[in-house]
Amino acid sequence: MALLAQLFDTTDFPARWYCGNWTELHGWVHIISDLLTFAAYTSIPLVLVYFVRKRGDVPFPRVFYLFCAFIFACGTVHLVEALIFWWPVYRFSALMKATTAVVSWATVMALIPVVPRALKLPALQKMNAELQHEVEERRHVEAFLRESESRFRAVVNTAVDGIVTINAAGRIIFANPAVEALFGYTREQLLGRNVNMLMPNPDRDNHDGYLAQYMRTGEAKIIGIGREVVGRRADGSTFPMYLSIGEFKQDGERFFTGIIHDLTERHEFEIALQHANEELQQKRDEMEEFLSIVAHDLKHPIVSIQGLLTIMKKDAGDRLTEDDHQNLDLSLGECTRMKERLGRLNELRRINRVEVHMETVTLRDFIQRSVDAFRTRIAEQQVAVEIEAPEAEVSLARSLVDEALSNVIDNALSYGCEPDSGRIHIAAALEDHTCTLTIRDEGPGIDPKHHERVFEPFRRLPTPRNTPGSGMGLAAARRLIQRAGGQISLQSKVGQGTTFILEIPLH
Repeated sequence: MALLAQLFDTTDFPARWYCGNWTELHGWVHIISDLLTFAAYTSIPLVLVYFVRKRGDVPFPRVFYLFCAFIFACGTVHLVEALIFWWPVYRFSALMKATTAVVSWATVMALIPVVPRALKLPALQKMNAELQHEVEERRHVEAFLRESESRFRAVVNTAVDGIVTINAAGRIIFANPAVEALFGYTREQLLGRNVNMLMPNPDRDNHDGYLAQYMRTGEAKIIGIGREVVGRRADGSTFPMYLSIGEFKQDGERFFTGIIHDLTERHEFEIALQHANEELQQKRDEMEEFLSIVAHDLKHPIVSIQGLLTIMKKDAGDRLTEDDHQNLDLSLGECTRMKERLGRLNELRRINRVEVHMETVTLRDFIQRSVDAFRTRIAEQQVAVEIEAPEAEVSLARSLVDEALSNVIDNALSYGCEPDSGRIHIAAALEDHTCTLTIRDEGPGIDPKHHERVFEPFRRLPTPRNTPGSGMGLAAARRLIQRAGGQISLQSKVGQGTTFILEIPLH
């Protein structure tokens, strides 16, 4: 009795749960695996004994019984290994392992004289070949699976985005290194903990309820959808992130894997961009106010100067020489041009503040009315205007687009047509809620290096005929189209005419 008591004495050993840093998942994997192995190793001998006793012609029955004893002994060792997690009977475990070793070697010794006779059995040779083939195939499959698992782990562990997997209870069972870097926790601090530790309130308090409701009803708030949320680091700070979650099942148990993308840099960029836009708008408003003040303050002195020069020319009469008259006319002309430029400045300022009203128009009629406004000039210059547009009703910012189109037509008449000749082709196309207007002339064309300059205020390119102008028409056209939500560009080469392209959004 003393020997038996000593065999099951556990005072010298702690339970396996307290040996090392076991996680709940790791320990239960060992326990369940050992119990399942014990169950299988117990079932196999029973099946083999039943088979041998039912079949009276089984060769070498004593070897079968030894195999049964050996398998059962192995299973008992696994059972004891599972029990040791709570009941540390290491002496009994040693006895069972020794018993298994003795039975194993007895089986080996019994097999040695049997093998030569067994190899002579034709059926056994065939079965051995088939078994060998199956073993080779299994080796290849296992090698492939190991390689695949290795690649998968390499991908997951080197991913920039965080990857975390939880079970149906919301406990973390896997987290890649990116999760550790994002949240400031170690892997050991994460595994086995509720995933709500990575969330600020109110999500932290509500998460378990969300998960339970999904498990009960299947109603997803984020699973299978993905959205932008807020994460909470170990130090209590928060950061924006995009979270997408997928669900999978393994051995009848449900798991959820989340992929976490840090949005901190994007949000910082968006905030910086917003501040820059606000500053730019403030500068633009200040510039517009400055231009308004300049235009107002300069207009009155110019009008006074123009009036005085007109009186001087009238009163002086014949006392002025021809050169004096030319100088006075030149000065009066400059005053007139200055007043026009100041008026254009106010016009640009007005464009930025004008309300955008959408109106429904028939596209071809709309273009025709814009062309009709230049009927007299077209007749005087003997210019042929061709319109190619559908009879379709569209909704656009009519007043803005009409003014922009008029400026472009005026530019084509002024610079794109030779006196007493010329051709202007206006076309319209509708596609993807966009109306594209093209205005093509057959003028001298524009060097590509000047394509952007023509849209700058007061910027005029030299022309063969020195055609007068303020340099504001195309600048105003661009502002008008941009105000309508579209854009304007041009295609041109020297000597090949110019095509202006107006892309206008439709509603």
